Amino acid sequence: MGKKTFVVSVAAVLLIATLLTGCFEQQTMEKQPQTTVMPLDTVALTLDDIPEGYEKQGEEHIQEPYTVEEGKLLAGWWMLEKYEVRFLKNDYQFILHAIARLPTVEKAHEAFNEIKTAELEYKFTEMQPPDIGGECYLGENTSIISNHEVTLYFLCFRTYDLIVVVLTSDSSDEDTVSYGRIVERNVENAVLKENQP
Repeated sequence: MGKKTFVVSVAAVLLIATLLTGCFEQQTMEKQPQTTVMPLDTVALTLDDIPEGYEKQGEEHIQEPYTVEEGKLLAGWWMLEKYEVRFLKNDYQFILHAIARLPTVEKAHEAFNEIKTAELEYKFTEMQPPDIGGECYLGENTSIISNHEVTLYFLCFRTYDLIVVVLTSDSSDEDTVSYGRIVERNVENAVLKENQP
């Protein structure tokens, strides 16, 4: 009788341990950051999101995996999808916006860090980053574009497996951040829809 009780006790402990381990693994997986599947052009800035006077001057949507070519930001990186759009008001006022999907959240984190430390065309002075996404960078610089002295703002943030960039000329830092918040909200709404049963 002692052996039978011992065997039943051991079996019960093993069963409970197996169930608890499964619960912990499930909780861990649920807490891991997600990857996204929505088409990037559905969460990007549109003409309706920016002030009057701007015109859409082109867009590029690469919907198949590719490697970023040399001479571009994140050259050599493997991207699953990229969407880029340009809005111009005149020859010196612009809003450039891009979103890239990387294979994993960890790769997006690594790409964000590379962008943050990259030698960009303009030397940006880092500002206090806004609370956008999981990681965020905001930089400022002044430059002469078409004989106009303008302030440039470079906003880059990571959310899920996405890298979002907004570069503005002759806009305020508040406007630049608000464009980023629009994209962040669009992404969050799309993720909520993706996760509905």
